Amino acid sequence: MKFLFNQVSNGLSNRIISIISSQKIAEVCNRKLVVIWKNEIACPCFFEDIFEKNNFLVIKDISDFDTKFSNLKLTEFLMKDQIIGVDLLKLNEDIVYIKSPILNVDKCEKNQEYTDYLIDKLYLDGKHRFDLAKKWKDKKFEKEARNHRDALIEVQKNCYDYIKKNLLSYLENLKIKKEIIKVVENFSKIFNDKTAGVHIRLTDNPFPYADYEIFENKTKNLIDAGYDIFLASDNKSSEENLKEKFKDKIITYQKEYAIPDFIDDSWPPKQYRHTSVVDAMVDLLLLSKTRKIFKPCFSTFGILSALYGGIEYECVY
Repeated sequence: MKFLFNQVSNGLSNRIISIISSQKIAEVCNRKLVVIWKNEIACPCFFEDIFEKNNFLVIKDISDFDTKFSNLKLTEFLMKDQIIGVDLLKLNEDIVYIKSPILNVDKCEKNQEYTDYLIDKLYLDGKHRFDLAKKWKDKKFEKEARNHRDALIEVQKNCYDYIKKNLLSYLENLKIKKEIIKVVENFSKIFNDKTAGVHIRLTDNPFPYADYEIFENKTKNLIDAGYDIFLASDNKSSEENLKEKFKDKIITYQKEYAIPDFIDDSWPPKQYRHTSVVDAMVDLLLLSKTRKIFKPCFSTFGILSALYGGIEYECVY
């Protein structure tokens, strides 16, 4: 049997998108998928904290390789962090290793044009992106920041459309813990046709066009239009401020926040998450139960919620 190893990384939603992409690749290439899910700063949990046992193998670290696959040698890995423009069907290695792909998998290859677009316009390197965000706080760079934001919106819409068309069945079949599903089903009973979902993320992505005031204005407009708001946020201050201003029009799932609450303006961030990943998964699924999602343009969290719920999303900026 030949294997496809996928080391997922980054936050929760990007890991999920990576898994469903690699499921499709493994199926087309007739390989057994092995997901390497590490407990890391951007996603401090284990796979089994969020998901039930699925139809692929999960290991916590590459060091688990010898114990689970002692008949295969680690040297047989095709060690490439990124596979770009390589048709996996042509690879004969027993084990092919890829790292956190969000892929166009029509031909089991990373879409070169799409990848170049990401690298050229979205500055995938986190430190580079962080430095640009600081620069764009200067008004003279407002046009450059707007172009960056527009590129993000376009690429994310392409990602949403692609998953909806090609990978939705894999997302639906990714088994979430029964306890999480039960919490979501019980809590969402208070939602109705006039419940909108708002996602505010202000702790680990210091983009200048993700200011709290933008979301407060959007929330006010939605409430004035007759909506109640389910608020999903990793930022305690945002939650407290909106509840103070709009009272019972704001609905939140009770979470334990990190203390003290802060927006980390260092790189790399000292702490990415201010809430648990389990709470984040609950928030993500609760957003999917709302009428429509309003999200920051740099986050895939709201996109995944919209895909789970079969609903539309709108970027707030």
